[in-house]
Amino acid sequence: MHSAVLVIVPQDGFVADALAPFRDVEFDYYVIGGRFTGLFDGYDPRQDSDNYETCVLCNGTGRRLELPSPIQTSTLEAGQWIRQMDYSRTTREYMESLGGCNGCEGKGIHLKPSSDWKPYERDSILVSELTAEQYEGKFYAVCIRGMDWYSSERHIPWAPEDKRVQPLELPPLQWLKSICWEGDRAVVVDCHS
Repeated sequence: MHSAVLVIVPQDGFVADALAPFRDVEFDYYVIGGRFTGLFDGYDPRQDSDNYETCVLCNGTGRRLELPSPIQTSTLEAGQWIRQMDYSRTTREYMESLGGCNGCEGKGIHLKPSSDWKPYERDSILVSELTAEQYEGKFYAVCIRGMDWYSSERHIPWAPEDKRVQPLELPPLQWLKSICWEGDRAVVVDCHS
């Protein structure tokens, strides 16, 4: 599960240092921004051409390679089998309806994984600039300088079915701002658990 986590780091601090005490407890890996890139200001990384790459399934051609069936290949030598491959057809009917390749819908390019998107500078802002609109209802957890982890829910695996997830409240924005030092930064992080 991917969750948006707000990480508070000192001006000269690092996200990695702040998250280190919670790794393998609250999450197993993280990416700054990731699936939540642009959460503060509405930037859509899917509209940025830098976040696209040549499709690896069709090698940028927009059409998938159809391999001969196993029955056809049993009588062919390897070199002959390569020559027999038909590049003009697709492997399944639905790929044809997608334009020939299910990886890029026939466009030859597709969106990179969110972990490979280019860094977006507005995924890190001063805590003093953080507004209620940017904060409230958008984050699963808040990590403050590697000392505290506040989560919006607590999973209790040994509890009865109806009590396995306990809803909690994240700290209020005003309190968060009051405990932060001047220059502290609020960073959007995609944590996987």
